[in-house]
Amino acid sequence: MDRAKLLEKFSQLLDEIELKEQTAENFYDFEKFCVEQLQELNRNVVERSIGVEKENYRKKKTITGYYGEMNLNKHHRFITSITGCKMSPLLKDIVCYVGQSECYESSSEMLFKTLCIHIDNNKVHRLCTELGEECTNWLEADRTDAELKEDMDDKGEKVLYSHCDGGFVLTREEKWKEAKVGRVYTSDKLLKINPKRGVIEKSWYTFHIGDHKTFKQKMEEYLDDYEHLKERLVFIIDGATWIHNWIDTKYPASLQILDFYHAYEKICLFSTKVIKEKPKRKNGRKKYMRYY
Repeated sequence: MDRAKLLEKFSQLLDEIELKEQTAENFYDFEKFCVEQLQELNRNVVERSIGVEKENYRKKKTITGYYGEMNLNKHHRFITSITGCKMSPLLKDIVCYVGQSECYESSSEMLFKTLCIHIDNNKVHRLCTELGEECTNWLEADRTDAELKEDMDDKGEKVLYSHCDGGFVLTREEKWKEAKVGRVYTSDKLLKINPKRGVIEKSWYTFHIGDHKTFKQKMEEYLDDYEHLKERLVFIIDGATWIHNWIDTKYPASLQILDFYHAYEKICLFSTKVIKEKPKRKNGRKKYMRYY
C-alpha cells in the first residue's frame, strides 16, 4: 500500500468513526470500534514500511505482531532475525510477561481480551520455556564472567559476604523441587539509605533448581578465589546443616553468622515452649526479645 492509499484509508477511517459516534448505542461499543479500526490501520502502516506487495508472495513472511498478523518482507533486516516462533519481539515480550504472571490456561484469554489477538496456550508455554532457557544462559554467562570478580587483597579491610539459602518450589512437571540461591557482595557495597534501611549497590547472584551439590559447585567457582581472605570471608546462613558442613569443609577459616531472623524465629519458638504466660503477653515478649 503506497502513501496516497494509506492517507486515503485514514481519511475514510475518520469518516467511519464520526458515523459510528452517531449510531453507537454506548461508549463501550464506540471505543471498541475505534480500537479495532485503529489496529487495522496500524497494521497497514507497518506493512507499508517493511511489507511486500501481494504479487511478491515469494518474499513474504507472515508474522504475528502487536497489531495482529502481518505480511512482511522476509529479507528485511528486522525480519531476518526472527526464527522459530513467527512472532514479533515486542509481542514475544508481552506474551512472556503474561505467561509468567498467569497460568498458561488463562494467558490466551487475557491476550485476546487486551490485544484482540488469539495466541494458543501451548504457544505461550513453549515461548516462556524457550526464553526462560535463554535467560538461564545469560545469567550463567554473567555468573562466570571474570570481570564481575572483586579485587580483594590479603591486607585490606574489605569483607566479602556470602548468603546461602534453600527451599522448595512447586513445579508443573516434577511437583516439589529443591531450590537454592546464593548472593555475594563486598562490605563497601553496603549503603545506608537512612538509619533503619540499607541497600546493596552491587552483588553477584546465582541460583539452582535441583540438588544442593550442583549449587555448591556454582558457589565454589566464584568463592574459591577468595579463600585466602579467611575470617574476612563471612557467610550469613540460616542454620541449615548442609550449608554449615559445606562451609566447614571447603572454607574452614571463614566466619559463619546465623542471620538475625532465623535466630529470632528459633528463640521465639523455644520461648513459647519454656516460658508459660498468658497468650496476650506473647507478642510483647517477642518484641522484648527482638529488642535485645
